[in-house]
Amino acid sequence: MSSSQLLKQVTVLPYNTLPSQEMIGSHVAIDTELTGMNEEKLHRPTGNLICVTMSGVGWVTLFDDMSKVQSALNAVQEKRWIFHNAPFDLFHLRRWFNIDERSPDKLWDTMIFERLLWSGYYTSFSLADLARRYLKVVLDKKVREQFSKKGSVLTNEQRIYAMEDAVATYMSWEYQVRQIDLRKDDNIYKLWNEIEGPMIEIVQRFKGFSILSDKWEEMAEKNESIKNALANKLGFNPGSPKQVKDALAKQGIIVFSTQESDLLDFIHHDIVKKILEYRKTAKLASTYGKKFLHRFVENGKIFSHYWTVGADSGRMASSNPNLQNIPSDKNFRGCFVASLGNVLGIYDYHQQEPCITAFESQDQALIDAIANHRDLHLETAIRVFKDESITKDDYRRFLGKILNLGITYGLGPAALRRQVNIYYSENNIDMSMGYREALDLIKAYFESYPGIDEWSKHQKWLGEHQGYVTTAMGRRRYLNPYSFNWKNITVNDPIQGGAADQVKLAIVMFDKACKASGIDLPIVAVVHDEIVIDVPKESAKSIGGILQHCMEAAGHKLYPGIVWTVSSPKEFPISWAGKD
Repeated sequence: MSSSQLLKQVTVLPYNTLPSQEMIGSHVAIDTELTGMNEEKLHRPTGNLICVTMSGVGWVTLFDDMSKVQSALNAVQEKRWIFHNAPFDLFHLRRWFNIDERSPDKLWDTMIFERLLWSGYYTSFSLADLARRYLKVVLDKKVREQFSKKGSVLTNEQRIYAMEDAVATYMSWEYQVRQIDLRKDDNIYKLWNEIEGPMIEIVQRFKGFSILSDKWEEMAEKNESIKNALANKLGFNPGSPKQVKDALAKQGIIVFSTQESDLLDFIHHDIVKKILEYRKTAKLASTYGKKFLHRFVENGKIFSHYWTVGADSGRMASSNPNLQNIPSDKNFRGCFVASLGNVLGIYDYHQQEPCITAFESQDQALIDAIANHRDLHLETAIRVFKDESITKDDYRRFLGKILNLGITYGLGPAALRRQVNIYYSENNIDMSMGYREALDLIKAYFESYPGIDEWSKHQKWLGEHQGYVTTAMGRRRYLNPYSFNWKNITVNDPIQGGAADQVKLAIVMFDKACKASGIDLPIVAVVHDEIVIDVPKESAKSIGGILQHCMEAAGHKLYPGIVWTVSSPKEFPISWAGKD
């Protein structure tokens, strides 16, 4: 069915009018259209609002007279507002109109609910996807390109497009409610009410992260210089796959591909080290060069947009720019600083994923090690090598770390061997690991932690028989049996997804605590298990203490019986480069 059929199923009201309260019903879909937006700053205040559309049971209306919108919003204030990508629409509506913060029972985001329903089953969750799945309608998104140009007068084609979006959003909500009722999965509403609904409003109040542009520019110039020097030293263009292949062949190194994964097998060759070093520096020079400043810095601050559900696991994602991808190198993070007169509080979960693994697997050895605050990586090294003399400085502790962090991601002997050999090369350790040795290490790991071994096997059985796995909070991840890594997902998703639930729950708790104490939410960055706050120096300890308590409380709520430790700064730094 074409999208034009949607409007034939409803009453199109005269522009700039609402139906009676009886006709409105209990739920209203709302959509916005803006013109002249900067596509790289979709979630910052750019562009002009050109219309607001609303739809309900059997009706749709369009407002292009902005003087009528506030009263229309007031008239539906007590209804449940349905959006597709609520943070975007709410953010822009609040640029022009007074809208109180909305509780989860007064909000519905069809994009997020679709992820709660079908993560892993579908790969795309746009409104066009929902319209195709539920309504058997193909939405014509080509018209959307017309809104990229500045303008104040809507064409008839644009009006139809805007109203169709509102109708499709409302009808998709109806189908989603039926899906949830059929499934009888109360966890979906629990996730919405306790995490996802509140997070929609919270991420809109994250602060901009101050950045030292001069320092960043110096670093960009340095990386550009290092990149050029490496290219000159190599004597060929290391960015050209053909030239790389030819240069390697002259030294007897034959590769089918110049991808990093293939070159890593030859990491002990100096030429390969230099090629990989060039690529690393070239990426830093381009991705985090001077253009980064021009694209993303506004009045000395970085304003990243956070997608509250940015992955099938439920993890948050960050874009324009991706703050979760900023290199951990102190040179980069040292450019991110507290605002004038403030300091940063940097808090992260200590060994979050191993702790969740301990809860899920109920492996007693792992639970005891966490409860006694032992170094888990050292503990694992001692167990797999059966050597009590191993110390923190022993290279084998690093092997324990790789195992602890990699096993639940499906780390196999080939990948383990490659990672270990890179470590040996980078640290001038005259050793190499073979496939058989890597296989034996993985076997020794599971023998050391039999609970993890049994749980991993059970998860794979569960995934195969029911087609999905869940986190402790009930977030569902469907599995594609034709995907090469579906077995890895059965083990990893309850851990990674559970970690995401835990961090978001901690943020929701922290937001409530801040409101109760009259504190303006001070979050400037969230990077997986790490939360960064920008606070006045005199209140850093007290506000940081609240955040630390909330993070630990979220852990205890989701994973009772596990001892949770949140790393906190001894001294509150000015920059993101370190805690101390």
